[in-house]
Amino acid sequence: MENMQYPVLALGFRPFFLLAALVSAIWIPLWMLFFYGLIRLEPALPGSLWHGHEMIFGYAGAVIAGFLLTAVRNWTGEDTAVGAWLGGLVVLWMLSRVMNLVVGLPPVALAIIDPLFFLFLAVGLFRPLWRTGNRRNLPMVVIVLLFGALDCLTHLGDLGGTGWPAQNALRVAVDLVAVLMVLIGGRVIAMFTRNAVPEAPVHRVAWFDRLAIGGVVAALVMELVFGLEPLTAAVFVLAGLANILRLSTWGGLATLQKPILWVLHLGYLWIGIGLLLRGASVFVAAVPEDMGLHALTAGAIGTLTLGMMTRVSLGHTGRPIVAPRVSTIGFVLVSLSALIRMLGSVLSVYHDALVVVSAGLWALAFAAFLLNFFPILTAPRADGKPG
Repeated sequence: MENMQYPVLALGFRPFFLLAALVSAIWIPLWMLFFYGLIRLEPALPGSLWHGHEMIFGYAGAVIAGFLLTAVRNWTGEDTAVGAWLGGLVVLWMLSRVMNLVVGLPPVALAIIDPLFFLFLAVGLFRPLWRTGNRRNLPMVVIVLLFGALDCLTHLGDLGGTGWPAQNALRVAVDLVAVLMVLIGGRVIAMFTRNAVPEAPVHRVAWFDRLAIGGVVAALVMELVFGLEPLTAAVFVLAGLANILRLSTWGGLATLQKPILWVLHLGYLWIGIGLLLRGASVFVAAVPEDMGLHALTAGAIGTLTLGMMTRVSLGHTGRPIVAPRVSTIGFVLVSLSALIRMLGSVLSVYHDALVVVSAGLWALAFAAFLLNFFPILTAPRADGKPG
C-alpha cells in the first residue's frame, strides 16, 4: 500500500537517495577534518578503515537499497518495502552510521548489528521476486546478502577474529559493487541510449557481455581467495579491457548533448579504468594500489550512482528525464573529484592539497543533488500517480 501521508516513504529511492547524498556531502569533509587533526573523532573502526567502510557500506549501501527497492517493484509489480517497513530500514541504516562513530562499542556487536540492514533489505527484495516467479533477478538478493557478510567481516577482521584483514573485506566489497554496476549498467545504459538517441550506433554483442560480466566476477572471486596476486591482477586487467570494449558498442559519443545519458557512459568508463589500474598496480611500480581503488570508488561508484540517482529521482516522480543544469555541474564535479584524488596518489608533493580539493568537489556535487532533489523526493509525484 502506498504511503501518501509521508511521500518520502512511498518508495525506496526517496529516503535512501536523500540519505546517500547527505552522508556523502558530510562524511567526506568530516573525514578530511579528522584526517588532518582539525577535529577529534573516535570512530568504532580505525580512521581510514572507517572512511572506507562508510563510503562503501554507508553511501553505496544506501544507493543500492534505494535502487533495488524501486527496481524490484518495477520488475514484479509488487511492493518491496513502503511505509513503516521502509521506515524501519531507514532507522537501521541510520543506526549503523551513528554506531560506527561511537568509540567503545565491541566490534562483535557491530559485526552483528551492522549487517542487519542488508539482511532485512534482502528479505524485502526476495518476497516479491519469489511470489512472482522472477528468478532472473534473484542474484540481486544474493549480492545484497554477500554485501552484509562483507560488512560483518570488516568488523571481525578489525577485531582479528577471522585471520582475514578488514581491508581485504573492504576491497572485495568494492569488487562486489563493481559486479552490480556491470550487471545493472549492462541492462540499462545501452537501452536508455537507444531509446533517447535512436540514431546512436548501439550494438549489443552477446560475447562482449559475457566476457565483461565473467571477467569482473572472476576478479572478485580470485581476490577473495588469493588476494591481489599477479594472476589475480592479470584478470583485473582483462576485466577492465573487456568492460571498456563492451562500453564502446553502446554509442556513447552520440549522447554528448544529453548529460542524463553521458554521465552513465562516463561512470561505466570509470569501471573499466578502475579495474585496469587495480591490476596494473601489481605490475607497474608507478601505479599505486589506491589509485585503482579510487578510480572504482570515487570515479565509477560516485559518477554512476549520481547519474542513476538523478535519473530515477526524475522519472519516478513523474518529471521529464532531463538533467537540470545543477545536476550536470554535479556530474562534472564528481568525476573531476575522482581524477584529482587519483593525481594525489602519484603527485606526492601536492598530495594534501589535491586530496582537500577532491573532497571539496565531491561534497559540492552531492550537496547540489541534495538541495535540488530534497523538495522533489519529499513531495508526491508531479503526475499524481502513486510512488
